[in-house]
Amino acid sequence: MADPAYRVFLSHSGKDKDFVRELYRRLTRDGVSCFFDIESIGWGQNWVRALGRALDECEFVVFVLSPDFCNSEWVEVERTSSIADDAGGHKRKVRPLMLRPCRDLPNFPRFLRQVQSMDVSTTANFGENYPRICRELGGTPGADAVPPDRTKLPPVSPLPERHRMPYRSLGDKFIGRVDPFWSLHDSLFRDSTTILAGEVVVVGTGGLGKTQLAIEYAHRMAPSYSGGIYWVDADQGLSTLIAQLSEARPH
Repeated sequence: MADPAYRVFLSHSGKDKDFVRELYRRLTRDGVSCFFDIESIGWGQNWVRALGRALDECEFVVFVLSPDFCNSEWVEVERTSSIADDAGGHKRKVRPLMLRPCRDLPNFPRFLRQVQSMDVSTTANFGENYPRICRELGGTPGADAVPPDRTKLPPVSPLPERHRMPYRSLGDKFIGRVDPFWSLHDSLFRDSTTILAGEVVVVGTGGLGKTQLAIEYAHRMAPSYSGGIYWVDADQGLSTLIAQLSEARPH
């Protein structure tokens, strides 16, 4: 039998897609081929057939559990299809991840009640358990982008390939802003799922170092933003913003 196109099928509620996007990014980076609907179904492709084929061929099914997962009609179709011809789980290995508590809900899937799940409900739990998740799915875990020690600032890192950053880090000369730095990070990475979910406005009187804090964050957390880092002068109007973004080509 030929190797499957996808080793892992990521089954989730659409409302949990931010977390699943980050999980997909990490797993594919670490050598695990995953079926993730928004990345794996091409434009114009029959998505019902694509889902069915991926479910038939994958080796693992990862269920991202949450109350929204339990309430999703399409997830019901996916999980029914995944166990219809393998009720004993002998051919396919089910790997549940608990994103938000839902095991006590009446509509929690019965076939998962006796299956041990992995806790990914907080940043700390996801970070601690990800290496095991990755290894058991056949990958090799890469280094964490976010240092676990919050008593100090992360080191300055290379900017991603796509970036526009006209300012340099102060390096070791930037001191005494540890708490504001991590507060900024936590405000960007909401819901404890290590995925950017919004925007943050840093406010305060002049001279407090707001601009330099943003500069240092960009340089020190660069590994968390592989898609690009873009410094723009938003107060200069839309045309300037567009022109500056157009400069952010791969370096």
